Amino acid sequence: MIIRRVSWRGVAATLVMAIIPLLGYSGWFWLDHGQFAMSESTGVFLYSRVMTFAECNKMQLPVDELPLCTTRRRPSGRSRSPTSGPR
Repeated sequence: MIIRRVSWRGVAATLVMAIIPLLGYSGWFWLDHGQFAMSESTGVFLYSRVMTFAECNKMQLPVDELPLCTTRRRPSGRSRSPTSGPR
């Protein structure tokens, strides 16, 4: 364990020094946006990041989440937007 190599005070000081900027940023975000968080990202953002590689056939999904799984997949880097024009 890390506590055996480094004193518990060193570990505690490192944790405190890591938490201080996180709390400071979250506090600033709260003052500016009205919610104590790191960003305004929602589940939709997470879904948009994961949907390209999630393997729904290997998951036990609730019935109401099944429509989120698509059967048609595009290879990575080959997605096209409506404004991208012909290739």
